[in-house]
Amino acid sequence: SLIAATRRLLDDHLPGELTVRAIATEARVNSGLVHRHFGSKAALFGAVITEIRTEYVSQLTPEMSLLDQLLAPIEWIVRTPLVGRLLIWAASEGTDPAAFGLDHQLITRAATLMEASGVDDPESVIGHQLAAALGWNAFETALMHGLHQDPAAVDEARDQFLSHARQSLRDHISHAAPLGERSNEEPKFISRDAAN
Repeated sequence: SLIAATRRLLDDHLPGELTVRAIATEARVNSGLVHRHFGSKAALFGAVITEIRTEYVSQLTPEMSLLDQLLAPIEWIVRTPLVGRLLIWAASEGTDPAAFGLDHQLITRAATLMEASGVDDPESVIGHQLAAALGWNAFETALMHGLHQDPAAVDEARDQFLSHARQSLRDHISHAAPLGERSNEEPKFISRDAAN
């Protein structure tokens, strides 16, 4: 498929390096098919992000703690470098980030859960966490090199980053309005269907 071919090529190439012709060649189809099905390279990249998000959301369970639910969109970006590269490419090209699923239900749900937990300005809190995750994602290789870390230690570095994000979210929740002043509605788990 075109999406699978694009994902394969993006393993070794930056988004800006890929052409519609190269993607079509990898998929063994005519380049006109890319335009007919997606309309543009940006729309194809958006479909790649949607597929990756769907794969990630399918792993979420209703038993997840509130913190795990809040951390989900941040972890999605940190653990999926391709997502960050595509989002950064989209921003540099002037593509609307909404077309790339940046405003999808997973992120919206995290802000809703924080608000229900009594956190002031939850969109800002989630926005800061996502910006940090995108920054980590964009500069992970340079950061690892600059900090004189073994590139093989990247998984441990990602875990440390997510541990700090978790603690930050925990701190925001613990400083939220007292339980009696919070919304009476218990935050509910985001369903796989609602995240798409």
